[in-house]
Amino acid sequence: MEDISIISNSCVSGYFYKKCNMKYSSPTVWCAINNFMEFCSDLDGYLEKDLIWLKANFDNNTRIIYPVCTLQDKDGCRDQNKTDFVEINFIHTNYKSFDKEKEKWERRKQRIIKDKIVIFYFLWPVIDYRRSICEYKKLQDLPFTNKVAFCLKGQAEKIKQHVTSDIPIFEFNHYYNWWTQLESDDLNGGGINDVIKKTYDYLNMKQ
Repeated sequence: MEDISIISNSCVSGYFYKKCNMKYSSPTVWCAINNFMEFCSDLDGYLEKDLIWLKANFDNNTRIIYPVCTLQDKDGCRDQNKTDFVEINFIHTNYKSFDKEKEKWERRKQRIIKDKIVIFYFLWPVIDYRRSICEYKKLQDLPFTNKVAFCLKGQAEKIKQHVTSDIPIFEFNHYYNWWTQLESDDLNGGGINDVIKKTYDYLNMKQ
């Protein structure tokens, strides 16, 4: 497969790049992004903004205190109450490494291949799956040709019952620690290796 630029709201893209041995051609690798739809609706505009420190968060799974950032206009204006406020969580990074992550963010922005952008969207598990239906509909409206959705096992069928779309949805077996699932999970589908392979095959077919 040729290099692609994956814009993602979760660290799924990081595992895809890593397992497929591909260059990180996107700044969103290993990030979790809040207000992702807004971010993608004006991707060029947001990528022109400065990445700045916002706060530190603690992740119970990785036991890491990681940096949470936002994107700020060059003139320093930002408003957390605005609907266009975007929050970027570097969930695999120690908070003391913010400067290093900012350097990577800037470097990987320059690698974006404009005509090879792919959107990865993880539909986060919620009690009321109607939220996932709403998010999946919004995914359809994003101005990009290639889009892939991910969710937990059993969600995809419910979503597809309410939304007609050719955007594929690949299912993971678990949420917590899904990134460290044993390869035995892949025997029945839904493990990280299985999902990455299905995604790779789909995107390779589209090229």
